[in-house]
Amino acid sequence: MKKLFEKFPFHSFLILPYLAIFLYAKNAHLLSIGMIIRPLLVSLVFSSLFLFVAYFLFCRNIIKAGLWTSFVLFFMANYGFIYDYLEILYYQGYWPFSNIHRYLIFFFFVLFIVAFLFIRYSKYYFFNLTRWLNILLPMLIVANLIFILVNTNLKERRKLTYTCDDTPVIQTSVNKPDVYYFILDGFANRRTIEEFYKARFDTFYNFLQANGFYIADSSFANYYFTYSSLTATLNMNYLDHSQSISLSDNLVFRVFKSLGYNIYNINSGYAVSRYFICVDVDLNNEIINDYERAILKSTIFRLDDLIGIIPYLRIKQQFDYIRNFDFRSNSPKFVFAHIVCPHPPYVFNRNGELSPVNSFSDKTWDPKDAYIEQLTFIGLEIMNIIRAIKEVYKNAFTQPIIIIQSDHGPFFSNYSQEVIKYCRTHILNAFHVSKPDSLYKHISSVNTFRYIFRYEMGLNTKLLKDSMAGINDLISIRNFKDLGK
Repeated sequence: MKKLFEKFPFHSFLILPYLAIFLYAKNAHLLSIGMIIRPLLVSLVFSSLFLFVAYFLFCRNIIKAGLWTSFVLFFMANYGFIYDYLEILYYQGYWPFSNIHRYLIFFFFVLFIVAFLFIRYSKYYFFNLTRWLNILLPMLIVANLIFILVNTNLKERRKLTYTCDDTPVIQTSVNKPDVYYFILDGFANRRTIEEFYKARFDTFYNFLQANGFYIADSSFANYYFTYSSLTATLNMNYLDHSQSISLSDNLVFRVFKSLGYNIYNINSGYAVSRYFICVDVDLNNEIINDYERAILKSTIFRLDDLIGIIPYLRIKQQFDYIRNFDFRSNSPKFVFAHIVCPHPPYVFNRNGELSPVNSFSDKTWDPKDAYIEQLTFIGLEIMNIIRAIKEVYKNAFTQPIIIIQSDHGPFFSNYSQEVIKYCRTHILNAFHVSKPDSLYKHISSVNTFRYIFRYEMGLNTKLLKDSMAGINDLISIRNFKDLGK
């Protein structure tokens, strides 16, 4: 057994599974055990193929081939972590180059060549190092598996069973219209588009007005990051950190459930809006799950930043679900769709074709032309969806409520902090309702469903004072300070 551990690189097959298990262990309380199966299988197959090729590169010296394989796989599996660290240094002014991928790829290439030459022509046999790695990797894997099992058991013991069955029924004599709520992540308001992006978006806004939408052109979000913004909007209240306010078990969904609505979530595939307690039908066939997405982001597959295939396919799939949705089904219904677009990465041109633009990272919103291209695409898609909905309801006595809203605006760079603040806080907010008379230009997102429930459904929900409650969180982040330079 000792000789076997010295003369065969078992560690080459274990390095990627270990890193996958390690990442899972860090998030075991959030993930299901089934999520880890596909990454483990892929990592074993990839490791085997890589070792097979390296075996011939090292003239059939399996020990040296295994050592180089583990070295390369380790760095490839940590590419994304290194990228994130360099990105932090860039924002802090310690790294001078914005195109991190270019320099990181060059560095990795040189590193792998140097390692290959050193191992290939070394006079050492590496028996002791091979034995040490063959012992260390299984020990690390076992330690992480124990952590996962303990964590999973604790999670099961602490888990509360959430259900909508205990939601009281609300009676109302008002007709119950179907409600469609589309969140367009990072969609700018009209002034931002025209004044700061120097683009015209008349076709989109004229279309909305022609189809009976009220456009609150001074509307703003109450919080400026997706999770906090949606949590406040869907709970119809400002966030109180002394109380637990849930996005997944939010008040709006519960009210609709109390009113007898069927609730549909046309899933974004992103963790922030992936799961809701009170959803009846979740339309989702994920290309990759959250855990796999985290793996890709931390590994060499982070290079998809430059290609954009995964976000392209995800958004295309979501629009396919919307286009194929049976708008005639199961009324009354509430349909929720969080569409992570035009938010970066920029992968669409205005015609909806794959046209990736490397915007350096998902923390920046440049280049501006790419943002407008993606904005135009999403605008055309929403117009087509509205046409389809209107066609279905054209002879209906009760017309649907349609809300087109963004969770926050874009981060606009190279201007004063006041401009950056305006662009991020002000949003697209358009209502197709039967009673628009009480709507007003600066209505904020926290009052969206307070208005709907009060004026469209006859419930006793009072509107709150509109406030930029999350502005201090916005101006305190480093991104905001840097972009304002």
